[in-house]
Amino acid sequence: MKSARSPMETAAVIGLLAPCEQKDMPDVALLAFLKAAGVPGIILGSRQQLEEVTRFMLARDLELPVENEFGFSKDRVVEAYKYLQLGQHTSMVCINVG
Repeated sequence: MKSARSPMETAAVIGLLAPCEQKDMPDVALLAFLKAAGVPGIILGSRQQLEEVTRFMLARDLELPVENEFGFSKDRVVEAYKYLQLGQHTSMVCINVG
């Protein structure tokens, strides 16, 4: 929630809906309330679904439709999110972490 720097901002929290130990779960509701920030949930799918689609694509020698790739630095990640915010992408936008 540190990303929501001023009131009424939106913070995207990826993984919040994933199962984890209660002791490891941040109090996102309180943090959002204190900042008056919106926190939409983002569900990406299960690991099993990712493995199944990966096997499917590899078996058929299919390539992922990647429209744009960004490096894993603060500036490039911010640029990637700004690119997504434009809403003009027609396929995947990736952030390379390795």
